[in-house]
Amino acid sequence: MFFFIRRIVFAFVVVFLRGHFEFQLVLVVGQCLVSLFILIVFKPYSSTLRHWMEITNEITFLLIVCHLPIMTDYTVDIERKTEAGIPIIIIIALHSAKGIVVIVVTTFLSLYRSGCRKKAIKDE
Repeated sequence: MFFFIRRIVFAFVVVFLRGHFEFQLVLVVGQCLVSLFILIVFKPYSSTLRHWMEITNEITFLLIVCHLPIMTDYTVDIERKTEAGIPIIIIIALHSAKGIVVIVVTTFLSLYRSGCRKKAIKDE
């Protein structure tokens, strides 16, 4: 239920507080920290993999949000914005690669455990 409420609050912040970037940033970072706290302390997921995936999702989101003030009109230097954009791209690429690796590994492990390997050998 918390994660559903979190998404509603996030949508509210984005839509209705459009002109107040500082307030948006504080609310989003606060939301992210509360989510991390809940994930670490209460461990709402039964699967350990799902639990750690959600923690890495929150940390990635927090890292990206912390870079956002540099991308606004507060920073007028284009070079500084470009330099700050590179870590954002790297963070997103690494996070996406992690997700792809987890999907591929869990798929192969589930296929291996289900006996597809044994069936393929018998068919030959």
